[in-house]
Amino acid sequence: MHINLSADKRYYSIGEVAKAFGVNASLIRFWDSEFDILKPKKNAKGNRMFTPEDVKNLQLIYHLVKEISGAEKFMWIFGLIFINSLTSLVYLLSARKRII
Repeated sequence: MHINLSADKRYYSIGEVAKAFGVNASLIRFWDSEFDILKPKKNAKGNRMFTPEDVKNLQLIYHLVKEISGAEKFMWIFGLIFINSLTSLVYLLSARKRII
């Protein structure tokens, strides 16, 4: 994912970062609380100010979260197919016993 942020800035506000990633600021705050790799500075008002290094780490988090979500979907689909196959197998085996 390409992020459009001005390269000459030392700090970015949470609004700028959220807009660049196309997510809500609340998601960026959540990731900040969940991932120790993020260490934004806070200004006098307590607003988070993200460094370019934080933005790189956010790109990694964004990518991993999207990939994990896709993997979870795959596992759910695979699991449902597997359960469906087992159910069919049990049904066929029980039908076979009734026939024999």
